[in-house]
Amino acid sequence: MSALAHFADLPDGTTVEFRDRTEVAYTDNQGRRHYRTIPARVSYQHRSPEDRGNVLYGYDPGRGWLKITRSVALKTNPSRHECNPACMHARGKTMTCECSCGGRNHGRGSAAVCVVV
Repeated sequence: MSALAHFADLPDGTTVEFRDRTEVAYTDNQGRRHYRTIPARVSYQHRSPEDRGNVLYGYDPGRGWLKITRSVALKTNPSRHECNPACMHARGKTMTCECSCGGRNHGRGSAAVCVVV
């Protein structure tokens, strides 16, 4: 199964990334760490008249709700090869990634400044 990463490309050229993250929940008495997954805050919502149907939005604490422009399926065992024009100019609703960029460059056409949420 692959994980999804969602990206909101802002007009100023920055990209905000929404993906699940893992953090330490607690350490037991034998020193073993136990982890929990915190899901990305994304939701299908009907936000404005120009949005036809439900559109995926992600929540950024500093910016509020942002419209998701790209979704990338991340492979479980990626090859981590260097990005190439095939990934930079990828198209589709959900693209598949196994590059070293982790999906940040897919469909962008060029490298972008990314903020992870």
